[in-house]
Amino acid sequence: EPPVQQLRLVALGGAIPLAAAVANRICTDGLGSIVGVGTAYPEMDASTEHKTRGCPQLWIQVKNSRPTIERVVFLDVDGVLHTLTGDDMFLPSCMSSLKKII
Repeated sequence: EPPVQQLRLVALGGAIPLAAAVANRICTDGLGSIVGVGTAYPEMDASTEHKTRGCPQLWIQVKNSRPTIERVVFLDVDGVLHTLTGDDMFLPSCMSSLKKII
C-alpha cells in the first residue's frame, strides 16, 4: 500500500507526552509536518459503578512531506545479475532476467 498522506495521532492522559514526542520525531526526521493540533476533555467511564470523569486528550495532524513513491523494487542480485556461482557477471541471459523484473 502507498504511504498515507496524513496521519492523526490521538492520545489520552499519560500518553499525551508520547504522542507529542512521536510528532516531534516525524518533523525532526523530515518525514512530515504538523498541520493541526487540538485538545479535548472527553468523559470516560471511571468505574464499574458507571461513573464518568473527564480525561485530557490531544490530537496532532501530521502531513507526509515525502513524495508518494509508486513502487520500490528490492533486488537480491545473486542469480539475477550473475549466476549463483558468481563466475559469469552480467551475462545477457542474466540481464534479460533483470529487464523482465523491472
